[in-house]
Amino acid sequence: MGVRVVKMHQIQNLVWLFCRDPVSHWWVAHCDALGLTAAGKTFDEMAAEISVAMDALFRILLREGEIHAFLEARGWKPVTAPLKRTSRVKFDIPYTTKQASSASLCA
Repeated sequence: MGVRVVKMHQIQNLVWLFCRDPVSHWWVAHCDALGLTAAGKTFDEMAAEISVAMDALFRILLREGEIHAFLEARGWKPVTAPLKRTSRVKFDIPYTTKQASSASLCA
C-alpha cells in the first residue's frame, strides 16, 4: 500500500518567519504556531525543510493519538479523513513565509 497524502486545508494563516543568518549565511525559519524551526543553506533547502518538519510533527501527533487535540487547541478543525495511527501518510500543509528582520529571528 502506498503513502496517502492528507491535505490539511483546515489550517489557515500558518506563517513561517524567515531570515538569513548574518554569521552562517544559512536561511532560518520559525513557526510560532507549531513551535518548529527549519534551516537550509539555500532558501529552497529551507523551504523543503519546512515541509519535512511539518510532516514529521503531524505524523508523530497521529501516531501518538494527539492530532485532534493539537489542531483544536489552535482553533483548527480536526482531521476529517479516517486515519489510523499506523496509516502511511504524508501531510500537505499550506503555509506562507514572511521575511523577519535579522534582529528578531537571526540574532
